[in-house]
Amino acid sequence: MLNPLRSFFGSPAVKTHRPGSIEVLGRLPIEIASTGVAPFPLADRFEIVHDLPTPDWAEFNRWTEDLGSDNARATAWGECEVAWLLHLRESLGSN
Repeated sequence: MLNPLRSFFGSPAVKTHRPGSIEVLGRLPIEIASTGVAPFPLADRFEIVHDLPTPDWAEFNRWTEDLGSDNARATAWGECEVAWLLHLRESLGSN
């Protein structure tokens, strides 16, 4: 069961610009993009709590309200969660 997670988190992220995607700089996502709205600047919206990145979930939720469809909002939430986990993994380190 952990092998799919290990393979996901062990693989480097790829920079992409297609709508509905995570924008990545190096290995860490910096924004979430969706068609018809300005990208959400994820990296600028972290608060460090107990040395760990914590997104401003309320602000992200307000951003998703402009996405239109439930499907677009669900996709954006999933991408934000994955992006947060990548930042969290980086903060926790490899040991």
